[in-house]
Amino acid sequence: LVRVVVVMVTTIATVVLLCVGWGVTSVAGTTRRSDVIFLQEIYLSHNGPTWIRNDNWLIGDPCSSTEPWWGVTCAQDSITNYTVVTSINLARNNLRGGFPYMIYSFRNLTYLDISYNLLSGPQMGFFPLSPSDSLQILNVSHNQFTGSIPDLFHMTFVHLRVLDMSYNSFSSSLPESLAKQHNLVSIDLQHNQLSGFIPDAFASYNPPSINLTANLFWCPVPPYPISKTANTCVCPSVCEINDRGRCTANNTCSCNSCYIGHACDIMRCLNACNNNGLCENCTCNCFSKFEGDDCSQEQKQHISEGVLIGIMVSLGSVALVFTLLLLAVLVWRRWTWLMHGGAASGHQYSHLIDVSDDDVVPIN
Repeated sequence: LVRVVVVMVTTIATVVLLCVGWGVTSVAGTTRRSDVIFLQEIYLSHNGPTWIRNDNWLIGDPCSSTEPWWGVTCAQDSITNYTVVTSINLARNNLRGGFPYMIYSFRNLTYLDISYNLLSGPQMGFFPLSPSDSLQILNVSHNQFTGSIPDLFHMTFVHLRVLDMSYNSFSSSLPESLAKQHNLVSIDLQHNQLSGFIPDAFASYNPPSINLTANLFWCPVPPYPISKTANTCVCPSVCEINDRGRCTANNTCSCNSCYIGHACDIMRCLNACNNNGLCENCTCNCFSKFEGDDCSQEQKQHISEGVLIGIMVSLGSVALVFTLLLLAVLVWRRWTWLMHGGAASGHQYSHLIDVSDDDVVPIN
């Protein structure tokens, strides 16, 4: 999203600048107007005045037969009858800044060479927002580009035949999408910082020309056709993390008893703990709710001794409270009976038992 915004803002600013004529000589001719604007944008955003060769740039028609802009080649579009830009060669010309992403706006561009310059920054600008149907040769070698190479070649460079990204500082692993580029006849990625194991996707990939020398691929290098150009390899960078293993004299990784794999990145724990725990000291430390040697079993709901004692104490307390309440009710009822019911009953029947001595009748 940020890249899209940058592209839009830069393009709008360039068009405005061109319209008001700030320092730009008027351009006239039959060259497609959009191509002219994009060429001017390249010049303005990459320090055009300091280029070694900038002959005729911003003057007249870039595709003029007599005074063309240096490094620009054009052809006639048979459909629109416009003259269109088909090739841009600005190699060894002191270009500075990032990759000129507006390159992909040229609808008929087949060749781009910006090698041996001072271009730098992440390489994401290389990849167009939509597939490039025309570009066949791309040379960005001998610059200062950095970062990983996105795995998008088969989606963005449909007809690419020659790719030269050598002598930069590209990192990460070799993009597997390159193996899907069956149109490529030449690939040069030498003298970068590509690392990791060469992917299995290249097992049968064998273009006519490929160069992978002087990178940081991990040992051992597989016996694939392209591997013969990866003349050196290094010990996997993850080998000695957390004492998984140690690097040997031949740059391979010797794993300790708890790890396996060429990079010692696979734990030996039973069934890899089924992803339900962590392998620590060759033993599965299960996450909550799991148990067993390989953390494959869900824990049963066991009641601990402490919980059981707590339940019993709680029940005892409830029983005691209930007993005290019951006793209180009984005492209250007895007291009420004595104060009301019991006293009344005593007065009602007192004449039956209150007999004086004078009333005693002798028995014969």
